[in-house]
Amino acid sequence: MRGDTNAIALLFVTAVLAGISPPAAFGAGSSRDEPAALSQIKHEIDELRADRERDLKHMQLLEHQVEEIQKQNDELKSTNSALQIGHQKLQAETTQEIKQLQTKVASSPSESAFGSAMSRYLGSHQTVITGSGAGNYVWDRSTAKNTFGAQFEPILLYRLNDWLLFESEIEAELPSDAESELKLESAMAHVFLNDYAELVLGKFFLPFGDFIEDVHPFWVNPFVTLPLPFREGDDGGLLPFTDLGAQLRGAFQWGDLGQDADYALWLSNGPGYDPDLPTPVVGQMFGANNIDVNKHSKAFGTRVRFYPFPLDSELGRLEVGASTYDSKWGFAGVPTDQWLTSWGVDFNYLRGNLGMRGEYLATHRQMPGNAAADNRQGWYFLARYQLADLRPSFISTDLQNLLHRAELLIRYSGQ
Repeated sequence: MRGDTNAIALLFVTAVLAGISPPAAFGAGSSRDEPAALSQIKHEIDELRADRERDLKHMQLLEHQVEEIQKQNDELKSTNSALQIGHQKLQAETTQEIKQLQTKVASSPSESAFGSAMSRYLGSHQTVITGSGAGNYVWDRSTAKNTFGAQFEPILLYRLNDWLLFESEIEAELPSDAESELKLESAMAHVFLNDYAELVLGKFFLPFGDFIEDVHPFWVNPFVTLPLPFREGDDGGLLPFTDLGAQLRGAFQWGDLGQDADYALWLSNGPGYDPDLPTPVVGQMFGANNIDVNKHSKAFGTRVRFYPFPLDSELGRLEVGASTYDSKWGFAGVPTDQWLTSWGVDFNYLRGNLGMRGEYLATHRQMPGNAAADNRQGWYFLARYQLADLRPSFISTDLQNLLHRAELLIRYSGQ
């Protein structure tokens, strides 16, 4: 406003100088004072002009500062907008990653992911020494047995590469006669031909039925003793527990997920009977070692198992199988021309806390001369119920934790 006032004053003074003559303004007698008055007016005009220029410069400076402030404000707005966009993007990405992690945690791993994880784990553990040990107490009134026992079974696994694995199991035990025994239970080389088949070479547990190969280890078998038809070696079972030879085994999926089948085909030395007897007899037990059974013919056998129910059904898991084992048998290291033929069926069922399994098998052994054949049959049935869901409120938490790890068992076997 000060600049506008000065401009008006300057215009007024100019008009006065232009429109009023000296005589009219000052009279005839004041001509001497005219230069002094004009000089004063010019001086004031110059001051007004100088003030106006200063005001204009000040206004330009203020305008420049306003422009700088406006520019900084625009830059802040742009930065704030970019930060908001970045925050929204980061929040969206974080939410998406959390959802993906929750989905991965909630879902079970795929077969390929599980296989890859297992492959990485095994690849970093080329040699594994594991096994089990146990102590037991046996009281048998019929045989007057009343004793403690001990057993130790170290297992050695050596994985040379992706397609070759060596496995061996040694058993050390103190039987009832208190003389320690050390024997090689198994020694095998697993040659993985592809994802669905493998070749097994060496001394292996007989893959007949389900019990000998899968359930007999004392850390798997829920009972201290073995079912009667599956007593090991010279204890009186219906089949040799182990054999020396080669297996071809594998599995395939024939239906929906969980509807699988597996098979085992083998060729081996065959059975040898107790060499301590002078002649073969009906009911004779197997010898503990069949390596010395050297004959041109070999034992051969097969086992096939099916899983009829898919995993997403509510029917549980059922396994049904059938097995055969045939060979000319030897006695005291001497081969004979008589045949041992055998067959069996088995099942295993699991649903929730309830489990059942059982087997039936029959053997037919030709005897020398005109002697009657050695025919035997055997069976067992096992039922189990886990008490994992039983937590009665009237007992303490510690007792509940013990109880829910327990199970009820019943087994019936005959031979």
